Amino acid sequence: PAQAPPIPTHKTATDARGRPLATPAVRGLIKSHGLDISALVGTGRDGRVTKEDVLLHVASPPGGAREPPRAAPQEPAAGERVEPVRGYMRTMIKTMQAQAQIPHMGLSDEYEVDEAVGLRAALLPAAQREGVKLSHMPLIVKALSIALLDHPEVNARLSADQSSVVYPSHHNVGIAIETERGLVVPNIKGVEGLTLVEIAKEMERLVALAREQKLGGDDLKGGTVTVSNIGAIGGTYASPILMPNESVIIALGAIAKLPRYDEGGNLVPRMVMKVSYSADHRLLQGSVLARFSNRVKELLQDPRLMLVHMR
Repeated sequence: PAQAPPIPTHKTATDARGRPLATPAVRGLIKSHGLDISALVGTGRDGRVTKEDVLLHVASPPGGAREPPRAAPQEPAAGERVEPVRGYMRTMIKTMQAQAQIPHMGLSDEYEVDEAVGLRAALLPAAQREGVKLSHMPLIVKALSIALLDHPEVNARLSADQSSVVYPSHHNVGIAIETERGLVVPNIKGVEGLTLVEIAKEMERLVALAREQKLGGDDLKGGTVTVSNIGAIGGTYASPILMPNESVIIALGAIAKLPRYDEGGNLVPRMVMKVSYSADHRLLQGSVLARFSNRVKELLQDPRLMLVHMR
């Protein structure tokens, strides 16, 4: 289990009334988290409490992870159905409660994916000869992997003791799958070395095993970044929660034909996909996430650029 970072030995600075020193903005952040400023250790100039001190305290509070407030027990009313929490649902509940302690940062954008949609349509006959039904997801998964080559920090994670950053050697892309027993997120291993057909075949295998409740432990561990395709059900933007030991998750909205202006100011139809990113703000700045998103957008808007990374 993760251990809390060592407690600094220096003394937090105080004002004339004995209150720890902090800027108004930091005091507002402390208040928003419901913290007692006297419980924080300041590491800023002259022992002032900084924003980073607050976020570190929230992410790794002394004495272990904080439990969320619990509602008072309530007995089921007459006519209410009660079902036990089992299987994937139980695992997901525990995971989401733990991940809620991480400071999330969000970014949303829209990609014009006409070229990617056209490429997928052109590749359908060839994919069918290989025994797979090619959706848009393999193209998106491959674009993410290529973007990770340019931005390895997005594929990284914080070590258990928060003393170092770990950079995995492979891109293991998690795919959120809805089942009758809840959400499960297996991952496709080594996407950087796979073709579109290989990605599609692995997705089919994982989906089939997930719906039969037969996923193995290796399928569920080792993910480095996750994709959630909410657009398959309906919706545009989302606020996804990070998976354990990952720094980024991407939610995909439905692809829809929408009016947009071209470079000449003419109104034209475009195939548009809305995307939503959540990232671990302890590791990634907004500028890094924006550049990563821009690279993914570039690849999907002109998928010919992906050819140099295909084997």
